[in-house]
Amino acid sequence: MIRCSARRVFLAAVLLFAAVPAVHGQDPNDVDALLQRAMELHKAGDLMGAIQNYQVALESAPERGDIRSNLGAAYVGLGRFTEGIDEYRKALASREDPRVRLNLALALYKSGRIPEAVPEFERVVQQDQHNKQAMLLLSDCLSQLGRDKDVVALLGPREPEFGEDDLAYAYLLGNALLQTDEVDRGQVLIDRIFKKGDSAEAHVMLGTAYMSKRDYLNAVKELERALQMNPDLPSVNAAYGRALLNTGDREKATQAFRRELEINPNNFDANLQLGNLYRLEQRHDDALVYLKRAEAAQPTNPAVRHGLAAAYLALNEPEKSRELLEAAVRDTPSFADAHVLLATTYYRLRRKADGDRQREIVGQLTAEAQAKQPGARAADAAAEGAAAPKAPPSPQRR
Repeated sequence: MIRCSARRVFLAAVLLFAAVPAVHGQDPNDVDALLQRAMELHKAGDLMGAIQNYQVALESAPERGDIRSNLGAAYVGLGRFTEGIDEYRKALASREDPRVRLNLALALYKSGRIPEAVPEFERVVQQDQHNKQAMLLLSDCLSQLGRDKDVVALLGPREPEFGEDDLAYAYLLGNALLQTDEVDRGQVLIDRIFKKGDSAEAHVMLGTAYMSKRDYLNAVKELERALQMNPDLPSVNAAYGRALLNTGDREKATQAFRRELEINPNNFDANLQLGNLYRLEQRHDDALVYLKRAEAAQPTNPAVRHGLAAAYLALNEPEKSRELLEAAVRDTPSFADAHVLLATTYYRLRRKADGDRQREIVGQLTAEAQAKQPGARAADAAAEGAAAPKAPPSPQRR
């Protein structure tokens, strides 16, 4: 089923900066004065000035986790997620603080590092069983990773806490229930969204439902309607692009993925699809830019590995291609396209025996896939019936 990350539409805005009360360090007068100045600049929006003051303060008190936490928030405010995440982790190494842990999880989430965000959100939820924000964001991460059963386990028992008016809860749990074939339970929750009237969110839900049925023409119509009502909805352009791809409209799909990345540069699906589209256009250097962004979010995703490997092979870097494809077929042995490309890569590396072995695997996978087709089973049954010897006629009674 197409996984539409438009669930973020329902998630409340999150604050990445939360000042932690200062704890006195080695030179409290100077350090606290610098910290106070840095916080004033931070609140005034002068993030570069705040960073400079936080850094000077840390030179005198490098053990101060509160200063590092605020420095991390300033970096994140500038979009410098890697530096912000490093500072949050250093702050937590000196002292555990649930607020800093939540900020770390949020920074990982917003930078598209979903697998790393999951354990951090889990720790926040363990520390505070009533933190609804952390539960919803953890559920969104789990959903993006295809762990729908875990979403049901997390949110299912907590319906009384969220209530009927929480659409984020209804969407995340309802979608997870649909994904795990608990259609009746899921439909009850999804219906809550539609009862709110005609909205962009409702059209997103309809578009997602049509895509799950492979009715891409109607999916395109619903997602277009959603974008007409709210063109800035996160992740909807990516879903729209995927629907367009399935109708064969590659040009419009490319435009949709680009618009998505203008809203959220870390959207996994948009980066993956745009990278593959550029690769098909033989713009391999451009393709690598987007495929590497997708890899940062989901480094073991087989589609990412395949796309990167194809780009590297086109750029005459077969060793890089080989490493990615060997990992892909190891983790996903039934991925026929990866075996095909790996065979080509081995031949390029003059490893004919390995290439021949991959071709044999492709043949086996193809035969297995054909045998599972209903038409193939019917043909086999007909052939067996035709080959079966006829029973002798029963003797006639006189």
